[in-house]
Amino acid sequence: MTAISGRECPSANARELTATLGDITAFAHLGRYYAAKIEAACELALFDCPSKSEPQQASIAKLEAALGHWRAYAATYTKQYRQPLLYNRVGWVDLVQLAEKAAADIEIARDWKPGSVKYSPPAGKNRGSIFGL
Repeated sequence: MTAISGRECPSANARELTATLGDITAFAHLGRYYAAKIEAACELALFDCPSKSEPQQASIAKLEAALGHWRAYAATYTKQYRQPLLYNRVGWVDLVQLAEKAAADIEIARDWKPGSVKYSPPAGKNRGSIFGL
């Protein structure tokens, strides 16, 4: 028997609980990764328009945080599952190696030049938002 949160659990259940908690932890890291990436994209969009450097620096900081979250996700995931794995539709996936892609996002943000995104408003009636809604 193993004590978990003050309760006694059979060891088979403790193994399953440990695996489940590992999965939850991995998904929490993955969620934080995507949250940081979305925040970084928003900051970079702000940098693209008025060309102030603060949003670019904030974007880089958020992408560096995203890289840390990805590495934590990969480390947590690989404690329980083999890597790399062959997936039916995408081929070989190596979460640890994919950290290189997350690191490349930081360089993209560093090299970003204001005005890189060209916006053309939709034709027709604009109701006040940039999306014409």
